[in-house]
Amino acid sequence: MRIAGTKPYDYTSTIAFVAWMAFVLVFMLLAFWMDNILPALVPLITPLVVWVVNDYRNLYYLFFALVPFSIEYNFTPSLGTDLPSEPIMMLLFGISLLLFCAKAFHSKLSRYINPISGLLVVHLMWIFITTLNSEYFVLSGKIFLAKLWYIIPFYFLSIHILKQKSDLVRMLKFGIFMLAISISIVLVRQSMNGFAFDEVNDAVMPIFRNHVNYACIIVIFLPYLWALFIWALSSNERWLYGLLMVLYAAGVYFSYTRAAILSMVLSIVIYYIIKKRLMVPALAATMMIAAIGVSFLLYNNNYLRYNPVFERTITHQRFDKLITATYNMEDISTMERVYRWVAGIQMVKDKPMMGFGPGTFYSTYEAYTVTSFQTYVSDNPEKSTVHNYFLLIFIEQGMVGFLIFISSALRCWYWENAPITSLPKQKTG
Repeated sequence: MRIAGTKPYDYTSTIAFVAWMAFVLVFMLLAFWMDNILPALVPLITPLVVWVVNDYRNLYYLFFALVPFSIEYNFTPSLGTDLPSEPIMMLLFGISLLLFCAKAFHSKLSRYINPISGLLVVHLMWIFITTLNSEYFVLSGKIFLAKLWYIIPFYFLSIHILKQKSDLVRMLKFGIFMLAISISIVLVRQSMNGFAFDEVNDAVMPIFRNHVNYACIIVIFLPYLWALFIWALSSNERWLYGLLMVLYAAGVYFSYTRAAILSMVLSIVIYYIIKKRLMVPALAATMMIAAIGVSFLLYNNNYLRYNPVFERTITHQRFDKLITATYNMEDISTMERVYRWVAGIQMVKDKPMMGFGPGTFYSTYEAYTVTSFQTYVSDNPEKSTVHNYFLLIFIEQGMVGFLIFISSALRCWYWENAPITSLPKQKTG
């Protein structure tokens, strides 16, 4: 019997709650019976899947939330991936193609037609040509496909999704807050061993491959964290982003990664160079110094005068000793880079126009090495590359690929109507 004037009881929410609890209970019991945690993860993942299916853009934002926790996984010694980020990238690539076929991109083509888009397409075409010319066609083909599922989702799909400043802020928050959690975990683990320099890799694994990868992702996100600080609408937000910057800076410092620490310090200088519109003279001076330095080292093979003493070029267990050894050219990490740079320059001389093909440096560089620069780790068990992206482009894609890449970078710097500044103003809270 219902009292007059009252609404009938809605059993829908109760039924939904009971059904959900039964769903959770079934998978918990299944996990217990199988003695395996995977079935217990199903109830945790299901709401996430529903959230993504409801709006494909959520998968895009989810990617940035999961990047700080993605781990490398090798199926075989020659086949590996990053989980779960790379499968999500492939899904985003597929979504991009479906949207293009559905003409979702076609309504405002002017958003995609610009000099940077043109240079990206030209660069992709050149990478395809160098792939056809590569001695390791299958390997180079994999790299070309990987370029596609990087560029199409994170350039063209980004233009489609990040239409307002609020969309950009939302994307940045997903990555920045999740990375903050990741940094906190690493710092807590480091505190347990007294922030020991020789145990930093143990502290960052398995979330990160090594302390270099850990430091790099932090310094990449730092400028965007600064942008959120500048855009903050309230003092509470500014306090939050200010504290996060302190956390990020601590993460970089205790990563003991020299290049990342230097980048963090130089970013302050570069910020004022950009703000004062001094990028042109700064770039000109940098290129001039680099050209003079390279010319000096190549003249009469002067670089041979700086070869390391094999027995004294070792790994160091203290950060202060590492800095001293770097200055004295007795640090194994630094001199191993020099060993590969020397090989890389020889490779550029051998195939200057088209290069060796994408992804082929490791397979080809050994024949070009100079033994007087060899170190204890020159067998390269990690199969890493030349440790200089500009030189890597020149080696694998030749002078044409290098010039396209440099042109793209310069166009980004000098494009007055860059996407970030041209986004319509929206509330960022």
